[in-house]
Amino acid sequence: MGAAQGPGYEWPQSNHGIHIDYKGNVWIGGNGEKDAHILKFTKDGKFLMQVGGLGKNAGSNDLENFGRVAKIWVDPKANEAYIADGYLNKRVAVIDADTGKMKRYWGAYGNRPDDTNLGKLRSESGRRRSSSAIRCTASSGRMTD
Repeated sequence: MGAAQGPGYEWPQSNHGIHIDYKGNVWIGGNGEKDAHILKFTKDGKFLMQVGGLGKNAGSNDLENFGRVAKIWVDPKANEAYIADGYLNKRVAVIDADTGKMKRYWGAYGNRPDDTNLGKLRSESGRRRSSSAIRCTASSGRMTD
């Protein structure tokens, strides 16, 4: 199914992971070529919020859009959504789970994200180091790259 319009939202071209938060809300991360957004619905399917927009990614330092989201996890204590942003961007983004406002984000090693294509990296020992997508382990919310 390709991207489609709904009442107040743009359906993603593809998705990568669906998260059910502590309130029972359903979060969907857009992961298609032009997907730069996430959607939030009630468990009954009522649309609540779209953060970002189809085709609007402006890189890892964009405060309003994402870049092919890999995973979403909502922290019930802080009411913050952690976005592994991900397959195009190179960051973890944290938004307010009610308003969608960007609160903070970071790239590798806690630094400001850098979108430079580094190719396949090798450590001094010859082992491959990651320069690929940022992902999240589903149960722990721990972000990895």
